[in-house]
Amino acid sequence: MPHQSRESPAEEIATFTSATALDALAAALAATGVAETGALRLLQPPTDNAVVHVPALGLIARIAATTAHRDRLGRELETGAWLHRNGIDAARPASDPPTPQLTVVNSRVLSWWEHLDATASTDYAGLGRLLARLHALPAPAFLPRLDPWSRIPHLMALAGQGLPEADFARLQREYARLGGALAASSWADGPAGPVHGDAHLGNTLDLGGRAHLIDFEDMAAGPVLWDVATIFNTHQLGWLGDADWTAFTTGYGTDPTGHPDIELLGEVLALRRTVWLAARTGREPRFLDTVRSRIDTFDLPLAQRHW
Repeated sequence: MPHQSRESPAEEIATFTSATALDALAAALAATGVAETGALRLLQPPTDNAVVHVPALGLIARIAATTAHRDRLGRELETGAWLHRNGIDAARPASDPPTPQLTVVNSRVLSWWEHLDATASTDYAGLGRLLARLHALPAPAFLPRLDPWSRIPHLMALAGQGLPEADFARLQREYARLGGALAASSWADGPAGPVHGDAHLGNTLDLGGRAHLIDFEDMAAGPVLWDVATIFNTHQLGWLGDADWTAFTTGYGTDPTGHPDIELLGEVLALRRTVWLAARTGREPRFLDTVRSRIDTFDLPLAQRHW
């Protein structure tokens, strides 16, 4: 029987740590008779979700911080199944999960995925080819409309708990400025389709030379330029060299650098990257200096920020 939350979503998020995520997973596994809980391996620090490898089952557990995210996890599962049916190499929902999908334990929501036995991401050419195949499909009706500010209000609230007042005020002003500029632009008038929403090498795996997509929490229907701009933004910020950018555009088939709104989209994406990290500063203050240094560069062109 699922354990229903008695906390508010804000309280559930405030108490979501590596330890509480693993506790929820261990409790779920204990109810199934799986004994090897000591081998659980957290694959990334928790924000809205924790991702844990369960070697005893050959599965990945995604654990949501709050029961308010249950519908989103359900949509991720539906997305994974849809990608598989349409021939896109991607993570797949578990065919035989140890608990029902979307079980609630200790106020956390669990979804189960097949473990992809890979230790490396794909390369940029592979990512370009994979996104081109994804973008060529018609978007399924269950995907929400792409929102460039998805989850940002929630993450901004968390950022306000960890940042000094002056830095948070600067972050709020940049959010307001870019919100107005994006609303006044025509970037959304381009070709539309299924959008991954957080396209980067870290959300891919290489299996036998084939690129696979993972992490579908931001999948949406909308202008496919968003995914390409996400990769270009890493180039703008100096994280991606010229050779890799050329490999990506060759694999994808087009180069967005001449688009009139590409700089604006880059600023929006840079803000999203900053807010995502800022949201962790309350629980992980080691990120505070990095976030503050990024905020200090908001007045500079992207190519001069050197993050």
